[in-house]
Amino acid sequence: MTKLLLSIHVLVAVMFIGPVTVAASLFPRFARQALLPAGAPGAASTAQDAAGQAGAARGTAAGEVTAAGDGGREAAVAARTAESPARDAEPAGTTGIASAAETVRSIASVMLLHRISRVYAVLSVAVPAFGLLTAQQMGVMGDTWLIASMVLTVVAAILLGIAVLGYQDAVVTLLEDEERDAGAMRAMAARLPKLGMVTGLFSLTWAVVVVLMVVRPGSTTGA
Repeated sequence: MTKLLLSIHVLVAVMFIGPVTVAASLFPRFARQALLPAGAPGAASTAQDAAGQAGAARGTAAGEVTAAGDGGREAAVAARTAESPARDAEPAGTTGIASAAETVRSIASVMLLHRISRVYAVLSVAVPAFGLLTAQQMGVMGDTWLIASMVLTVVAAILLGIAVLGYQDAVVTLLEDEERDAGAMRAMAARLPKLGMVTGLFSLTWAVVVVLMVVRPGSTTGA
């Protein structure tokens, strides 16, 4: 029974913690690409260029709606975001800003990564649940390494549930808001490095938990 519970514990950790860690780590990069073209200075050199990009984005979004079906919401939000340079564009700026088509893809990626993060964050509750069942079966509930792992798991859950997902919600809400302005987009993009740092701490916390589970310092089982 112990081996079965341990196997399930390891499997759910790989299947649920892995995806949420990867999705949360990729989110800041795609969020920056989605936010800056519409809000950063120099996002469009002229209103005419911005209008042309918006037209291309509408065509791309329409194609995505036809091909994806369920992706209609993401494509619609992306099309609105691509149109915003015509409304929010500031005077002449630098070159190399992502094209409207790239903005559409970035918006869709942001929505997908956010959805993965939320879904797998809920599913990952099964990891500590099976971990506690396994520990009880092994008779190690009072071991120091297990207590430390439980504390770190709680810390990781707080980082993910409050900090990481909370900021992702703010980004997605802003991208869906048709009344957003360039200042809000710039301010949100400026906070992305902090999100990356918090996400790194979340990943590091889980890495330490894995090491504790493998090494099990002070284990009373003799394994």
